[in-house]
Amino acid sequence: MDIFIYMYARAGFPVQNMTLQVINTLQHTATHCNTLQHTATHCNTLQHTIIQCNTLQRTATHCNILEQTITHCIKLQHMI
Repeated sequence: MDIFIYMYARAGFPVQNMTLQVINTLQHTATHCNTLQHTATHCNTLQHTIIQCNTLQRTATHCNILEQTITHCIKLQHMI
């Protein structure tokens, strides 16, 4: 970091401005990281929801198959 301050000062820019720029960059980076973290949390929630939906879909399919089987059994009973 010292070399950057040296080069910045040598170029004729006030070191205080560089410090503010570094702070602004760090704040921007922190904000970006927080946004990414929030997005990752949201994605994890969506992934969990998708897993639950897939489970419900399999259960619904299973129920439909059972319902069809029961209907078929009832028809067979009436034929006997």
